[in-house]
Amino acid sequence: MRRFLEPEFTVSSQSQATNAMIEPNRNGITKWRELLAQAAECVAFSPDLAFYVANPDGQIILASPAYYSVQNPTGGQGEFIASHISDFIATHRESFEQNERVDVKGRRGFAKSCHYPVFGDSKSVIGIFGYYVDTTDQLETLQKITRELDRKNDQVRASSDFFWEIDGEGKIFDLSDRITDVAGRPAVLFIGRALSELGEFVDRAGNATGLPTAIDGRQPFRDTIFRIADEREQERFFHLSGVPFFDTDTGAFAGFRGVGTDVTERFRMEDSAARARSQLEQAREDLTNRNTQLEMERGRAEKALRAKSEFLA
Repeated sequence: MRRFLEPEFTVSSQSQATNAMIEPNRNGITKWRELLAQAAECVAFSPDLAFYVANPDGQIILASPAYYSVQNPTGGQGEFIASHISDFIATHRESFEQNERVDVKGRRGFAKSCHYPVFGDSKSVIGIFGYYVDTTDQLETLQKITRELDRKNDQVRASSDFFWEIDGEGKIFDLSDRITDVAGRPAVLFIGRALSELGEFVDRAGNATGLPTAIDGRQPFRDTIFRIADEREQERFFHLSGVPFFDTDTGAFAGFRGVGTDVTERFRMEDSAARARSQLEQAREDLTNRNTQLEMERGRAEKALRAKSEFLA
């Protein structure tokens, strides 16, 4: 795609402007030279600059070849710029900017367009000057980064239940809205509070353990158990994982960010399975003890029967 050069805002003469590779649109407009001279005071023209000069009604007086290479750049029809641009400048007497899709030689792209009123000696608007800057590369790069971030966010969402972030003082400054369903209170109410006001770190038995040593040591940690109780004191357990992050300019420690994964149901199933195993072990032990008692009673009965048989004999 042909690139549009951004103009250099320097003082230029009328001769520089008229010597540029442009052809005026001679259709009864008599003030195009005056408009061009005033526009030349603001911008140094270049054959690669997509620009135009129009009268106050938006009718194009002259334009560069690069301008005509952009198909319908302002959304205008024929020899007019878009009416919403000329109407805005006529009403507000100030510049107008917009980002738009353009089509250059059959290829789709993006451009930023800037449009300025040109004032006469009486301070009335006697024309409009505009130019285009190719932003295709920047926007495509931004879109690529956005898609990559969305992909990574989707991956994180698929493997976790909420996001959290604390600053260097341990205060929460980012918390995903999903925590509302867990804590029973809007996530925004926890912003600026200590992580301990959201919940507490515990061991597998549910005993409080305090802040993980990894946080004090500014080291990554993974699957540390974190208990959150809602307003009805119903508890949920999460595996909390986090990594430290640092200021990109100074390198100073800036806080931790990470995710929380709900393991409440998993813990319940594990606890239920553990209770079932315990009950099974107890039942097996009871059965073993009962069998032992039966064997002992059978032995005593057999011994008594033999003694009786010997006595009768």
